[in-house]
Amino acid sequence: MIGDNISSNDSGVKSILGDPRNALIRMSIPLIVSLFFTSIYNVVDAMWVAGIGVNALAGVGFVTPIFTAIMGIGNGLGAGSASSLSKYIGEDNKSKADNGSIHTMFITLFFSLVTTLIL
Repeated sequence: MIGDNISSNDSGVKSILGDPRNALIRMSIPLIVSLFFTSIYNVVDAMWVAGIGVNALAGVGFVTPIFTAIMGIGNGLGAGSASSLSKYIGEDNKSKADNGSIHTMFITLFFSLVTTLIL
């Protein structure tokens, strides 16, 4: 079997290879909690701004999808770069890991500057 030669320290790898359904549920819990807190943040923000006036509430309603899209892009960049960098670190390929981290920083900086200028 694929996971037979995994050491006892790698229980996370065993759970993914042993029962993918259970692993998917366990790995999705942090994402669900994060999205829950983001939603709560937006709801509390809307409730607080509603006391200011209708225009302020409309502004929050307009910005919330943009905020969610930017968070999604940031999370995707973070997850993708973490996956790539962990692969290179696991292979003991320091030059590719360094190169990947530099590219991640440049992409993040570029995206931040473009977003700042547009918004």
